[in-house]
Amino acid sequence: KMFIIDVFPLTKIPHTIPQILSYFHSAPLAAGAIVSIPLGRRQETAVVLDCHDASAQKLQIKQADFEMKKIAKIENAASPLTPQQIELALFLGQYYFTSPGLFAKMMMPRKATNFRFPIPNKISKSKFQKLILVPTIFQIHSSCASNSSNIRVWHSGLTQRQKMEAWQAVKSGEVATIIGTRSAAFLPFAKLDEIIIEDATNPNHRSWDMFPRYSTITIARK
Repeated sequence: KMFIIDVFPLTKIPHTIPQILSYFHSAPLAAGAIVSIPLGRRQETAVVLDCHDASAQKLQIKQADFEMKKIAKIENAASPLTPQQIELALFLGQYYFTSPGLFAKMMMPRKATNFRFPIPNKISKSKFQKLILVPTIFQIHSSCASNSSNIRVWHSGLTQRQKMEAWQAVKSGEVATIIGTRSAAFLPFAKLDEIIIEDATNPNHRSWDMFPRYSTITIARK
C-alpha cells in the first residue's frame, strides 16, 4: 500500500512551482514529521503537511503530467513543530510571498542538519503562557525585573544548549512568561494566551536586515 505525502521544503523554492509538493511513501506519516526529499538534482529537508491513501487518487495520479517521486528518508517521525507553528509558517509564506519552509526552519532550535528533537513527555494543561516581545536584548533585562520569577528569555545571544532548554520549557508549558526579541514569536507555545509588544514602533520588531523579512506585529495579530 502506498500513501501520498504532502510536504513543504525547509528552503526557498521558486514561486513558479507549487510551495507544497507531493511524494510517495510506503507508510502514513504524521503532520509535522521531518523528511528528506528529492528536489531537482538535490536532496532537501521538508515538513510533512498531510497524508492521503494513494489508492483513492489513482485516476489523478495517472492523469498527472509528472512522475511522483518517493520520500528519500524519515529524519524525525515525531513533529518538532506544533500545529499552530505549521499554520503560522504557511500563513507567513503567503503573506510575504515566500517559501513557508523558511519560516518553519526558524522555528526549530537546532541547525538544519540535526533533527533529533527531544519531545517533552508531559505537557502542562493548566498554565497559560504570556509572550513579551522587546526590540533589543538590552531591554530583556529590564522587562525581566518587572515580571514574575517563572520566566524564560529568548534571543540570538543564547547558546544552542540554552536555546534547546528554553525551547523545551516553552513546549512543555512549564514556563509561564517568555521574554525575548522578535524570533521568540516562533517558539512552540503550549498554551499562549497573551502577547505584549513593548516599544511597538521600534524598527527592530521588523527583520529589515535579514531574509525572510517579517514583522512581529503581523505574527501577533495572527
